[in-house]
Amino acid sequence: MNEGFENLRRFTKTKDKDKCKELLEAALDKETFIKFIESYINDDKFYENINFSTFNERLSEGEFRQLNHKHHLPILWDTLNSQNFTEYDALNPEMWLSITMQAIKNDIIKPSYLAYDSKDDKGEGYQEIKEAIESLTDESMVKGKNIPFWLHTSRAILRRMFGAIQERGQKGIFQDVPFAIAWRKIYLAKNISNNTGLNEDDIIKYLVSNPTNYNDLVEKMGGKLTIIADKNIRDGLFQYLLDTKVQIDTNYFKEITKRIGIESTWRGMGVLSPEDNKEIIGKLKI
Repeated sequence: MNEGFENLRRFTKTKDKDKCKELLEAALDKETFIKFIESYINDDKFYENINFSTFNERLSEGEFRQLNHKHHLPILWDTLNSQNFTEYDALNPEMWLSITMQAIKNDIIKPSYLAYDSKDDKGEGYQEIKEAIESLTDESMVKGKNIPFWLHTSRAILRRMFGAIQERGQKGIFQDVPFAIAWRKIYLAKNISNNTGLNEDDIIKYLVSNPTNYNDLVEKMGGKLTIIADKNIRDGLFQYLLDTKVQIDTNYFKEITKRIGIESTWRGMGVLSPEDNKEIIGKLKI
């Protein structure tokens, strides 16, 4: 990673209030924001590694937070896949920073969208920024957390562009960056569908309709329980999820993936077929 990118990540970690103020104020205006971010980029090929111009769909804030699986996801996939975008590329935070910046330059999104509060479905990024700027003076804290509102919102803006990779590695990309989340869902759906014959659209709809389960899946596959990333186990899990009549809420999903990890230590589920694993998962007592 280049030094400029490291410096861009660093000022929220060091809680540099002046730089956060500059970021927050810049996020209210497209040209000012572009100038601010580009001041940290010293890579001549930053915008050349991927061309996002063919994604010419102007998004609302709600659509940016969760791209429509029937309309926007196929366009996103075609835009990146036509340039041989790989899973290796998807693990590069600077790639998503470039994509997000191109989206802002091309008026696909507004920079204020980046500040949305993931805990508040009705919150607007613009209002989050205004309140964060006010907190620079009154030092108001995020409700229930020991963190100034200005710092929380500054970190949110950067997370939406390239992920909280310092704290969570690749999970920070696939849980925080809206374009990366959308790509990851369709990537998983295509892989699982190709391996199992399950309907790709059904898989995408499940991932889109169950964001907390998706986040837990990313959490487990990215480090907490990597056995879930084994394609025979992962695919067996999805065969079970799409076929079961049991209501799979977040707690149930977390528990079943945890039990799969335990079960696999003595059954060697990674060498079994997805169909065999589906049967095993269906018999687990939760």
